[in-house]
Amino acid sequence: MESGEGTHARNERAASAGDHGQVLLVDDHDLTREVYAKLLRVFGYHVIEAKSALTALERCRALQPDVVLLDLRLPDLSGWETARRLRTDPATSSCALLVFSASIDSAGDLHAEDDDGLFDGFVRKPVAAAELARTIERALDARRRQRENAADGAAA
Repeated sequence: MESGEGTHARNERAASAGDHGQVLLVDDHDLTREVYAKLLRVFGYHVIEAKSALTALERCRALQPDVVLLDLRLPDLSGWETARRLRTDPATSSCALLVFSASIDSAGDLHAEDDDGLFDGFVRKPVAAAELARTIERALDARRRQRENAADGAAA
């Protein structure tokens, strides 16, 4: 799928999902996924769930969510390897990636470990619902600005 088609599909989905967009929530713990999926739905997000990295890669490629909340400790691939694969695949490279983990304590910790700049931010579990929504919106805004800047650069 070409990037223009992907952007159009994401815009249509966002309009039908209450303007908040689509979130892929990746966590191997069923209760964690269930609780945070419900919270995100309350905030108006359309939520897709995956309990493994390989399932997340398939769903991300097929559905092209706006945001991926990605646990770092998954049973099949690490969150880091999953993020690398998402970033190098043209079909998934434009989604916002957020670490969703109890093992990252601060932005400094994330930047120290994320040499390649794979992630757009982090959410430390457990997290308050309002903070989760704010972090997702910041990541979405940053990705929108990047796409706009890229489009402006291509048009010039």
